[in-house]
Amino acid sequence: MIVGEEQEDEYFLPVALSKSGDWQNVGVFRDPEAAAEGLDDEESMAATSSSYKDLLPRKVFLARSPPGWSSWAATGQTSERLRIVVYDERDYGQCRLGRTFTFYGVYAGNGLHLLHLSDPLPEPAVSGSIAAGEKVNILPYLTGLLGSETTGQLLLCNLVSSISERHTGLVNSLLIGNLPINLIVEDDNTAQKIVSFLQELRPAVKRIEVSAAGLDAEQLLPVQDEETVALREGSLQLAWGTHLVLDETRLEPGQFTERATANLKGLIDMLDHQHLAIDFGYQAVHLPCDYPILGLSRSKPILSVRKCVPSV
Repeated sequence: MIVGEEQEDEYFLPVALSKSGDWQNVGVFRDPEAAAEGLDDEESMAATSSSYKDLLPRKVFLARSPPGWSSWAATGQTSERLRIVVYDERDYGQCRLGRTFTFYGVYAGNGLHLLHLSDPLPEPAVSGSIAAGEKVNILPYLTGLLGSETTGQLLLCNLVSSISERHTGLVNSLLIGNLPINLIVEDDNTAQKIVSFLQELRPAVKRIEVSAAGLDAEQLLPVQDEETVALREGSLQLAWGTHLVLDETRLEPGQFTERATANLKGLIDMLDHQHLAIDFGYQAVHLPCDYPILGLSRSKPILSVRKCVPSV
């Protein structure tokens, strides 16, 4: 998953095989003597002229494994950053913050030199005690777990929800295909069973504790470091399609810190607009995202989830 981009572009010299079979520069900064060898004056001047159009750019992106992947979908996951050196201009536009790919290339000391990228998200599959993705088998399980077939139907709709069209608004955005719901649960055991169920079906699930302590424990929104100008990652930088669970079951009265307040505002923006706010200091940039959202609470949720479904 792309989590950042180095500010300065790098450049490289195009090379080609000489008649003797050796590699040599064919752009700027060539060896004048080697280039002029065996050429007349006019050809020598043309061969040694410095034309900066021959100097090709390459961009460097920072990537890491998407967080929150379920155990059946996670293969070779790591939280460490990797430099991805991209040469092809066609790949520049695709390598945007939050996009997820499988990268193929040659690894050197300064990072992975990209040869090819492809979309890696696996098809959702079901394992364990739940049958293989068929509604007729899943719905009875959800009915027993949630105590209502209607609630089970809504949870299934939440599982497959995806934004097909969006219209940005100042207060709320119109997000066609988006269906955030909230389940009122009686105990932690039911909440954990619901999360485990999601992890059986969805390749990536991120659970966030919505409480004074939970919201202060981690940085949810990415922010630019004023000194290094590097982008500090946030926990809401997720792969598209990651199921976001907002857990209010441990919510108690308490004082919110500055970080907790900023994180809560970020979650509200996520619910209202499905975008991720990146703080660059002088301004905030909003990147669109698509996270199906499920809320869990003991009573009416503090977050404005449009559907509040009590489980009995």
